[in-house]
Amino acid sequence: MNKNIPDDDQPDEATIQLIKCAFPNRLRDAEYLPLLYILRKDMTIRAASSLVAILVQKDVLEIYNDALGVNNKTYEQNIVHDLISRLEACGYNNWLDS
Repeated sequence: MNKNIPDDDQPDEATIQLIKCAFPNRLRDAEYLPLLYILRKDMTIRAASSLVAILVQKDVLEIYNDALGVNNKTYEQNIVHDLISRLEACGYNNWLDS
């Protein structure tokens, strides 16, 4: 259990499996903000921040603060497309629907 995430925001097994599949070697620094950008399109800022906090093992409030500004920036399209492909290959769309 991640002590930086409140108990009611702890990930379920499906979320853990999605993270392990899409990011088996952790999240690279260059992927951090683009991932928040992608997640913010489909999730609340709190949910996106909680998911990324698990990946980078940081406090969810720090991630939340970064997530506030992601829609005001541009990102390398090759990184964005790679992240989307990895997420979709690991069942991201089904995970969102669950």
